[in-house]
Parts: sequence; C-alpha cells; structure tokens
Amino acid sequence: MLDKNALCARLVGLLASPAVQQIDFSFGQYRVNSSGFRAVSTALLMKTLGYVGIDIDIGGVPIGAGAAYDPNTDKLLFPTATFGGTLTEQMIIVHECVHAIFDIEGFKFTGTYTENEGAAYVAGALYYRRSNGGGHFADEPKKTADRIARSIINAQGAVVPSDQVIALRSVIANHPEYRKLGVTMGTLALDSGLKH
Repeated sequence: MLDKNALCARLVGLLASPAVQQIDFSFGQYRVNSSGFRAVSTALLMKTLGYVGIDIDIGGVPIGAGAAYDPNTDKLLFPTATFGGTLTEQMIIVHECVHAIFDIEGFKFTGTYTENEGAAYVAGALYYRRSNGGGHFADEPKKTADRIARSIINAQGAVVPSDQVIALRSVIANHPEYRKLGVTMGTLALDSGLKH
C-alpha cells in the first residue's frame, strides 16, 4: 500500500507541474487543459479516501504498453511502483491521464478511439517538449504527435487543424499495435464516466 501511495503522490505532483498545467489544446472534439489534469488529481486523491475515483494498480499493463488507463475499472495501470522516474515514463503518465480526463468527462460513445488516443499522444509530446526543450521521436505515432506539439506549443487554447487530427488518427489506426486491437478510424472510445 505504501508503494501505491508513493506512486499516487508522484502522479499528483507531476500533474501539478508547470509543464503539465500549461498544456491547453483541442484535438477534434476533445479538449485537454489544466482543469482536466486537476480533475484527475482530485479523482486519485478521492480514491485514496475511499470514494469513487481513479485507482492505481501495479501490474496488469497490456503487452506492448508502458502503462495504461482502463475506463472499465477506472484504474491507471503501471508496471512498477517506481514508474515515473524518467522523462519518458512521465510522458507516458501524462498520456494515460488524458484518457482518464476523458473518462471523467464521460464522452461515452461520442468520441473515437483514434481521436482519444491522438489527443493523449499530443499531450504527452507537449509535456516532453516543455520538460526537455524538444523532442525527437523516430517511431509513430509519437513522431506525428510531436510534429503537432511543436506547431502548437506556444499557443494556449490551440485548436489542432482538422487535417492534422485526421493525419494522426490515421497513423494510429494503421499502427500494427492498434491494428492488432482491431482499432479503425471509426472505433468508438469507451469514456463512460467514473463509477468505481
């Protein structure tokens, strides 16, 4: 339990950092900003007090993923209790917390999986750039997300142009890891609101 509490504290601290709190953009119908990250922090803390919120599980991360958010159980899944010690791991945490934001907001059956995933990749890339001064990603979909992040990093409240949204969604839908999951451009997101 102590490991889980320490990880929760690390997440709350990360989400309160200037690099996260400055993230503010729209990607398709999804909006990512500081109030969403504060909502995730609140949900994490509420769960530690025994209320409905977001829980943390150590283990259970799907093969091929660094971490995960499960909207069916309202849980952030991490491979170890020490996760979050590197910039790359922190970028992954920001990415997964974006999924939690959308679940809290309850966009059930209105958003697509690729739009949800695209917004999470862009948020992760923005965090990485704000923390590191730049990014260099050779692999997709991070490469396309970073190109978008680079174009909006200095524009609070930026709206990602629809052609860039479609381009990143297409990269995600055509990526082997997502194809294995059966993801297409039309696959619906499972954002249903917190229930646990």
